[in-house]
Amino acid sequence: MAKIINEINNILLPRVCFGCNAQLFRDEHVLCAVCRHDVPLNDYNYLEENAVDRIFYGRIPIKKAASFVFFSKNGLIKSLLFWLKYKNQEQIGGFIWDCCGAQLKESGQLGQIDAVVPVPLHPKKLKSGATIK
Repeated sequence: MAKIINEINNILLPRVCFGCNAQLFRDEHVLCAVCRHDVPLNDYNYLEENAVDRIFYGRIPIKKAASFVFFSKNGLIKSLLFWLKYKNQEQIGGFIWDCCGAQLKESGQLGQIDAVVPVPLHPKKLKSGATIK
């Protein structure tokens, strides 16, 4: 019965891809298969020394920094972050964590992590009293 109700719900209110606005199939969540394939992943978290590490050299004491995706002004990641931050689409945060968490687990560095911090934090947010936990 629940399956039937879910199918009717998908007909009346179809779930769409946050990347290209195409209708999602039954086993797809947040992104369609095409957009998921187009996520601009990088391998910085697997490298001993990487470009993200170099950004923080001499600024703050860290042991390791990593990045999972490349960000571009008009890219898929920008669109996902917009939906997450400004349109309250919390399932995108879970989707991003599932992707990044799987990579962290594979890298073997998961046991050494003290915090996961979203970067960058805009200066206006800092002035408003936003804190990083």
